[in-house]
Amino acid sequence: MQHLFRLILGLFVLFSMQAFSQSRPTEWYLTPNANLYLPGPFSHKDIYPLLWHNQNRSPRVQVGGFGIGTTALTSLPRSLSLKTQANLSRSTYWDSPFDVRDQDGRARGFFQGAASDYTLGLTSTLQLSLTKGLSVGTGLGGRMLLVSQTRLWDFDNSAELTPGKLHRNQQYRRFMPVIPAEVMWKAGRVMLNARYEWSLLGDWKSIYPMSQSEKHNLLVVEVGIPLNRQ
Repeated sequence: MQHLFRLILGLFVLFSMQAFSQSRPTEWYLTPNANLYLPGPFSHKDIYPLLWHNQNRSPRVQVGGFGIGTTALTSLPRSLSLKTQANLSRSTYWDSPFDVRDQDGRARGFFQGAASDYTLGLTSTLQLSLTKGLSVGTGLGGRMLLVSQTRLWDFDNSAELTPGKLHRNQQYRRFMPVIPAEVMWKAGRVMLNARYEWSLLGDWKSIYPMSQSEKHNLLVVEVGIPLNRQ
């Protein structure tokens, strides 16, 4: 099924490239984004704040998901436009709790480490203009997982719980097909965009029993800074 999603996404991207080749007006944007990793109902993970200060955790200043990308917006007939973009993003979340024990093997409780997924995302959406500057759209997309890692917990010489080494997560799928749904607002030449990405498969590789039960979606907010206009 994953190969089918890749084929459909590839065809959709080819359609997008063909739209660009037809000499239609195309606007290009640089799109920094902030994103929230939203665990599914059967997940034991938690949402990590975008920006927060917590004196009971380390590091105390917590910075969540963010990224950078490029967007091409091509005008089409009948109040339609085609929006294609690529993003390089970091999505951060509190990983599933794990049992922490000190150097003598005594249980210290269950703790959650901060985890980050670094992904390369590609989405292509068909936008319908509702009013001047406001449009909604949906389409197809996918995220390629470049690396996923969780910072574990450790004990220093004073037996205090401190952030430990980074553990690389190998159990997650490398490619995740998604369905994006967007609301876009253009104020002058600047573009504001809110996008929800539904993951179509479970996070874990299919060889694991929980491959379908562990899921997450993404909420992305972007600002489009114009680069040029054809």
